[in-house]
Amino acid sequence: MRMGNFEDAERDLLEALNKDAKDPDTLANLITCSVHLGKPTTRYTNQLRLIAPNHTVVRRLASAEEAFERAAVAVA
Repeated sequence: MRMGNFEDAERDLLEALNKDAKDPDTLANLITCSVHLGKPTTRYTNQLRLIAPNHTVVRRLASAEEAFERAAVAVA
């Protein structure tokens, strides 16, 4: 991912996920790859929330969702 080759990174991460479907860092990196590739992240996000609810990515997503809700209420 560091070199911007998200297709190869996604392939490698999916292989890692097949070996250990409960690895939170693999799921977090798959979320990142999916965002950069314009692919849905829901599956990986939901898995990560279940497996590691205190993971940094989960906390940041929750914070972003809360900020969005506050902004939506302010505009409504």
